[in-house]
Amino acid sequence: MQLTEYNAAKAALVDNRTFQRFLVANKLEHDRDAVYLSNELSEQFLQKNASAIFPYSKDDLRYLNGIKTPLDPNLLGFSISLTSELPASAQARVKILGDFIKDTLLQQTLMSTVRDKAGAALQRKQEIDNQLIQQKLKLSVALEKQKALQQIAAQYPQASKGDARQLLSNAADGARYLSPVVQLVGVASGIADIKARIHTLERDAAQNALSYAFYARVEAISRQPLTGAAMLAAFLADQKDTFKTQDLTNDQVREVFNDISLTADRMKAMYLQKARFISGPTLPDHRSGPGMPVLLVLSLMLGGAAACVVVLLLDALMQSAEYNAPARHLTRVAA
Repeated sequence: MQLTEYNAAKAALVDNRTFQRFLVANKLEHDRDAVYLSNELSEQFLQKNASAIFPYSKDDLRYLNGIKTPLDPNLLGFSISLTSELPASAQARVKILGDFIKDTLLQQTLMSTVRDKAGAALQRKQEIDNQLIQQKLKLSVALEKQKALQQIAAQYPQASKGDARQLLSNAADGARYLSPVVQLVGVASGIADIKARIHTLERDAAQNALSYAFYARVEAISRQPLTGAAMLAAFLADQKDTFKTQDLTNDQVREVFNDISLTADRMKAMYLQKARFISGPTLPDHRSGPGMPVLLVLSLMLGGAAACVVVLLLDALMQSAEYNAPARHLTRVAA
């Protein structure tokens, strides 16, 4: 996805409420590894453990100094690595975090798409309405002109008997010098064009109304706290419910249905099919960091150092106590 799209959705990836909804939807709210991620989830944690992968790394830039085109701003994926006391636990944490990132980006992209399309359909409705008003005004003017020309042609029948080829003009207002019959032909042709345009606009209005009715319903659902998978399921269910009473053999209706299906198919392909674990999550075969012998030696050394520090501290405290004690004088009394 585009880096700008990811940056717009990044805040949702560190939102604990979003993560809790994901855990509840997948019955993981009591899972030990899921609880750990819930407690640790933050922007710093995500940057450290889920690093973004771009088309070019820092090492690649050494060979691309001479390029003149800007770098590709696409985000290719994430490299996720997490630690735990047990290998299976580390593997489970990687899978949970990866699935959460995929689900959240699906939810954010679908929500943005639905709202954009609902807004575009509403704007298109107003545009078509204005265009219909203009075309109907043009039709009214053309019909009035046709009526007037018919009266002129009936009033001056001799004017229509001249050679039309001798009356043509390239001037902008040359139509007034044409015979009434010739002008009638031009006006009738213009009326036919206007009626065809009105028919097209009315067809667009009907399609847009059907599309807006669907996206307005889905937009209302998108404002509810849902996971990406649940939102996509609601999208598909609403599509089925909206078109179950429509005649899909009608080209006008089927075109809208296909357009909505393309949106759903694009989301499924992007986040449910193409988005996947390319490698892993693998089961660790060894501990990270120093081995057990090194840890044992370090533990003995640190233990010895700590013991020396404690002994020195106690000795210093004892000397300080003796120095601050009151002096005792022996007094001899002669009897």
